[in-house]
Parts: sequence; structure tokens; C-alpha cells
Amino acid sequence: MEQKVINEIYEDFSSIKFVEDEEAEVPLELVAKWSKSPPYGYINTSEKFDIPFSDRLRLATNQYNQIYQTRYKLLEDSVKTAFISQNKGSPEDICTLWHLPNEKSALVIGTIFRKSAKRPSVLVTFDDIEEEDGDVQLTVDENPDELVSDEDWLEVEDSQTQSIKLGGLKLNEFATGMVVGLFGRKTNGEFHVDYVVYPGPPKDRIPRPVLTNDCFILFMSGIQANTENSETWAHRFRQLRTALSVPPYDNNIERVILCGNLSVDFCDCSKCAGVSWDDVKHLGATKDSSRNQAYVNILDVMAHYFVDITIDLMPGSEDPASAMWPQQPLSVALTKKFVFKEGEAEMEETEYEEYSSGEEEIFEFMGGPIPRRTTSFINAVPNPYQFEHRGFRFLGTSGQNVDYLRRMTDPKNHPGTVMEKMIDLAHVCPTAPQAPDCFPFDVRCPDPFVIESLPHVFFVGNQDKAFCYSREYPGNEASGGKSVEVQFLSIPQCKKTLCGYILNLRTMELDAISVGEESKKH
Repeated sequence: MEQKVINEIYEDFSSIKFVEDEEAEVPLELVAKWSKSPPYGYINTSEKFDIPFSDRLRLATNQYNQIYQTRYKLLEDSVKTAFISQNKGSPEDICTLWHLPNEKSALVIGTIFRKSAKRPSVLVTFDDIEEEDGDVQLTVDENPDELVSDEDWLEVEDSQTQSIKLGGLKLNEFATGMVVGLFGRKTNGEFHVDYVVYPGPPKDRIPRPVLTNDCFILFMSGIQANTENSETWAHRFRQLRTALSVPPYDNNIERVILCGNLSVDFCDCSKCAGVSWDDVKHLGATKDSSRNQAYVNILDVMAHYFVDITIDLMPGSEDPASAMWPQQPLSVALTKKFVFKEGEAEMEETEYEEYSSGEEEIFEFMGGPIPRRTTSFINAVPNPYQFEHRGFRFLGTSGQNVDYLRRMTDPKNHPGTVMEKMIDLAHVCPTAPQAPDCFPFDVRCPDPFVIESLPHVFFVGNQDKAFCYSREYPGNEASGGKSVEVQFLSIPQCKKTLCGYILNLRTMELDAISVGEESKKH
């Protein structure tokens, strides 16, 4: 199989090679899409995670049981196709629980529900035993991060909302919200599972491009700047920019991706250090820029040191954004720089370029000026975030989905194993809406967390350790029979490691750039 260089699309694509048949042609819609793109062929494909305000109002009236039904309908056909294509059975072997005969093997497609004894509930918050003075004692879990126990059990609910207890499955691999196919038989009122059929990986999969030159993407997460350490972080960013100004990184950093938790309202004092963010924030922090000065300051510093490099800004669990998934892009009040003089809405136009957006009415209502953008573009994106760069498909989150799935299966599970499970489930956040909170999606606005195309790079931020490895998935008709590799990336919290992590798209190696230290490869 010969390699064909596609260099007519864009001048910067001269270093890209796609493995294709000699007679293959580039789709016209792909050429048109790339030709209109910014340098390096960047395409933001996160439209499904941007929930319009009108839909948010409408979804607020829905019940959450609808989300499981719509998720089931989106993944049902994928499970059936996987079952038949893997030669594990025929369509006649697929049935619902209502028509399931005793002691006969069949495939049941449904949603897993894990019945947990440690599930938080206001009804079991207080101890039944009262003190002599009548005070009710608050029951405190010794390890609140663990939401599972050996006393849990699993059930499956099919399309007709019939449910049955499951046997033969490992508890540490399943959580509420997973849509799978279960092949087994019904015995004594329990469904004993022989094996599981997953809906993933997604059908839409293409081989990743082959580069001849190095190009890098910088990942950072969990910076957690505040008003007290903003100057320290400014110094660190200056040192980081100096480290990136030498070969092989100089002039080859094409994007900077901030994977959530850029800034917090807490300072570094002992009093704030003992406060858990989960105890004070459930509906999201304030978007008021005057109360998030550290956030604005740190963005100004990054825009200063990363000139002419686009910075993709993802919200996280500790950022001034709604905690509801998918987290919407951060408010323009934080990502655009405003200059006010003596209470009047005046703008220092010499520092800015003209910026046009469809939000003039919003800013007029707020009483402020229309924003203008700096040369270093802050690209506010949702969480999860999906995009294409140089033909590579990226999918990533700020880490809440991995953290919650580990807590609801087994906290000892490796984050990489959890990420692979999400690809097999074709779902980036199977535990929603139980945790994290999400919009109650319905048929008109279906579950956006379903993974429709296989990413080449799957990354998560705010983890404990860094790792970078690949897993090969079998090819199909969409990939021309060629296998597809997925690179799994874990980005630790920068506040703890004081490192930025650079991915080389040519070699798929991850370098840790530490302030004042030599880089390390993962």
C-alpha cells in the first residue's frame, strides 16, 4: 500500500501524509472544510456540547428518566451490530426481558443500574439512634470518595422498563448508566450473564495521519491560580515560555490546551486549605469577573507569553462555570479583556483588534463595552471538548468523568482502564446524570456524550499521574480495513507537578516540561 501526500489543500499541510489507496480521492466537502480553516487545519467539532439557552430552559422541565431511554435508543443498534458482526449470535437471539424464556440463552440489551448501599441520600443522612437529649447524630462516612461496596448488586433495565437482577458480572467493572448487551440465561428469577457485548468502539474510525515533521500541542490542567499566587504563576509561565523557545519546540507549538481548573477563589492560607470545594459549590461558581480577578490575570499572563498561539480554555470543576455537564464555554466576561475608566464604559482601543460577535445586545444589557480580542486568541470551549487538528481527531475532558466512574466502580481502577472502558461503551460520561450532574436530555436534544467517531487522541486533565500509551482497534469499512490507534493521555494537576505536558503528533510521545528541570518522556 503506497502513501499519498495531500499537499494541495493548504500550504501548512505539506508535512501530512494519509495512508490511502492510490486511486482514492479526497472528499470535496473535506477539502472545502479545511481550505476555510485557520492555519494547521483546526476544526472545532464540539457543536453538540454547546447547548443553546432555549434548549436549556426547555430541558429544565424534563424528568431525568428520559436520559436513560434516549441513551438506550442511541446505542441499541450499535450493540446489535457488534453482536452479529462478532459471530456471537443471530438477530433471533435478541429479545426483551418480557419474552425471555427460562433456561434459554439470549441477548438482552439494556441499561445497567448499580444498587449501592453507600449511595448518598438525605433520607439516610441521619442516624436512627438519638442521644438522650434528643439531638440527631449526623452519619459521616469514613471514606466519602468510595461510593461502592461489596454489598452492591447489579440490575439491567430493557427498552420496556422491565428489570432483573444480574449474576456473573464483576462489580468493579460496571456502574449505573452503561448501555450494553448481556448474553446469558434466566435462572431462578436472576439473569446469569455469560459475556458482555459493548456498543463501541464507534463505527466512524479512520487511520490517523502520518507526519514527517515534528509539531507539538501543550497540555496543562489544575493550575489553580488565586490572588495570592498570581505573580508566582506569572514567573513560572515566563520560565515555561523560555524552555519552549529552544529546539525542538521553538516555533512548533501549535496549540495550548488548558484542561480545566485554571483558577480558584481560595487562597493558599491554612484556613482555605482545609475547605473542600465540593462543600461550597454545587451549582457553579460566580461568573462575575470582578470576583474572579485571579482568573482574568492569569489569562492576561498566558496571552502575553504565548503570543500568536491559540489557547483552548476548557472549564473544570473549580472554574467559574456551571457544574452541569456538558460544561458550557466560559463567559466572555472572563476571556475578553475590559478596561474601564472612572466608571465609564471606555475601551483602550490601541491594545486591541476589532472583534465582531453576535452578542452586542448582551453587553449593552450588561452596561459594558463590546469586547475586543488580543493577538493571542483565548478560545473558550466546552467540557467535554472535541476538535480536529492536522487531521487528528481529539476528544478530551477536564477529568470529572474519569474520577466519578472510578468512584462508582472501583477507586483502585487505573484511569487508563477507565478511559478504555468509555471507548468500549461509546460514551464519554456513562455515570451522568448520577454524577456529574447533566441536563435531562430527550429526543429533541439527545445525549451528546455518545462517542460517534473514534478519536485519535483521548485526553483527560486533573489526574494524579501522567501517562501516554496507545491501543489498537480493529479496522472496518470506514477505515478501509486498516486498524486504528488511539492515544490515551493523562494530564496531572499542574499545581502539584509544576509541569506542562507536550504531545508530539509525529511520534505520539509525551514530554513533561518542568520549570527549572529537564524534560521527561512518558
